Amino acid sequence: MLSPKLRGPSWSSFAEGTSTSYDDQVTLLSVTPGAGQSVIAHVTFTSVQASDKGPDGDTCDNWDLNYTLIPSGDSWLIDKVLGHNGGRTHTRC
Repeated sequence: MLSPKLRGPSWSSFAEGTSTSYDDQVTLLSVTPGAGQSVIAHVTFTSVQASDKGPDGDTCDNWDLNYTLIPSGDSWLIDKVLGHNGGRTHTRC
């Protein structure tokens, strides 16, 4: 689930943007405390998507991300996404 600031203008636009994506080899490497009540999850995965939906026209990317998660009731919402340790978010497969 995404926080309101990451959802975009509508769920339909989000669905359209990810409509051809398939994620594989999703690995949660660590969860560490963040600012306030947030936590930072270090996640890697590979995505395959149509070239018009991929970054830079890519059809396959390896991602290395830090997701900042904030509490929302009984669950957590992704509130920020950055490359792990300030690095690149993805590289072409």
